[in-house]
Amino acid sequence: MKRIIIALAGCVALSACGGGGGGGGTTIQTATFSPVEAYSGDTQGELELNSAGDRIKVDIDGVTATLTAGSITSAGTFVGGQQTGTEQITAFVSETANSRAGVAHIRDGSDPQNLSSQFARLTKTEVPTTGTATVSGDYVGLLTYNNRAIGRMTGEARMVANFGSETVRGRITDRKYGSVTTGDAFSTVSVNDIVLEETGFNKNGRFNGDITGGAFSTSTITGTSNGGSFAGVIAGRTGDEIVGGVRVNTTYGSRDFVEQGAFAAGQ
Repeated sequence: MKRIIIALAGCVALSACGGGGGGGGTTIQTATFSPVEAYSGDTQGELELNSAGDRIKVDIDGVTATLTAGSITSAGTFVGGQQTGTEQITAFVSETANSRAGVAHIRDGSDPQNLSSQFARLTKTEVPTTGTATVSGDYVGLLTYNNRAIGRMTGEARMVANFGSETVRGRITDRKYGSVTTGDAFSTVSVNDIVLEETGFNKNGRFNGDITGGAFSTSTITGTSNGGSFAGVIAGRTGDEIVGGVRVNTTYGSRDFVEQGAFAAGQ
């Protein structure tokens, strides 16, 4: 469930603040971000969810596939799943009228590691140049090993944008690891929070930065986080949505795992 708290200096109206009975006022300055689509991960990825929410078209670096109704389940505000055959296709997407975020993995014989997060601002966004916005929502990640998506990570993403300093930061908490297809959590695995370290956003509301944490452990082996990265965009009509992608690198015993995920936080 997504939540939003917006705090502006002076007043909450984006256009103007009334100055008492005389009609004078102070206009709050705003910045405008134009629509944009971007990705993070191994290669460029595009995800398209049909209006009924039961068909996902996946295109990663020219490798295309489609998830159909029988393999699609919900994961909070995300929908997706995995289907196998000649190719193993795994994808999850969350979409509003203003933004989209998703993660996808395609494994085929010619290029086994096609792993990507996609995020988009679908409409123009106007944000204040002062104050902050705190938004929260869902996170879904795909844990991959040996070029296969072997599990699903879920969690809650909380993002904070500071419009005055043009920075963004966040944290992904309540993380659980479970089945790709059902999402059922494995009680024997514990997963650390992911910290999205503070970073700047550019004049079109895009950002990228580093992460810490995110490793997973069992009762016998403690995983080690090898860092990672995150990227995204400020979206929504007034900066009230933040979407993006995350990559976490973990060493578990002698094996290296990659988690690629997406978050969709907003109203």
